[in-house]
Amino acid sequence: MGPEITVRRARNGSGIVPSATALAALFYGSGVVMAFITHVIKSRSYKISATEWRTGALAGASSSIGCILLLNAMHLPVVVVFAASLGVSLIGGVALTAIIYREHLTTGKLIGWLLGLGVVILSVAREQIDALLK
Repeated sequence: MGPEITVRRARNGSGIVPSATALAALFYGSGVVMAFITHVIKSRSYKISATEWRTGALAGASSSIGCILLLNAMHLPVVVVFAASLGVSLIGGVALTAIIYREHLTTGKLIGWLLGLGVVILSVAREQIDALLK
């Protein structure tokens, strides 16, 4: 079941205030519309190549993973949430550029990427890990 878009009345009666889920849907939806408009204006075509589909799918997957981790981290202190959101962006960006541009990953780059991913996952799941160790 997908997220519900709910609205509620503002406390001061000035209008309708969308929920956080609605704001996320509007944010990503407007991004898709703007990307499509930009594509049509630049290429004068509605056809999207396989490379563009692959790039969009990878960017969407990275963004989705980051959003899921961020939402799971919301119960954590602000310091952890901020670090997790930035860490996912950086780690996802490195992975995405390595895949898109077929960049050669050296052992050092791979170890750094895995350590960064591990730190983000451990910081978000620290309470669950603590409960398992007790």
